[in-house]
Amino acid sequence: MRKQKIALEAGALIDDAKKWESIDFKPIRRQVRRLQMLIAKAVKDKRWNKVRVLQYILTRSFYAKLLAVKRVTSNKGKKTPGIDGILWQGARAKWRAVFSLR
Repeated sequence: MRKQKIALEAGALIDDAKKWESIDFKPIRRQVRRLQMLIAKAVKDKRWNKVRVLQYILTRSFYAKLLAVKRVTSNKGKKTPGIDGILWQGARAKWRAVFSLR
């Protein structure tokens, strides 16, 4: 019975990797960029409450988190761990990193 549970957990890990690899980042970039443009427009118009609300939405956005992990793991310093000492390598680690961001 114990072996079956381990096998099921191993199957779930593969699914996490497949999820990351199946992401189409083009609409994600578009959505995040849209929010950033709305923030810039609200700043220009000095609508500070709107700025605060849009920043709240952007920082908690699933798409923004996906894009942040993508940018950090695909740039020149991708093999350097962050301040917390964690290095996100592999699709599974990247997918889990999205959910660990706050």
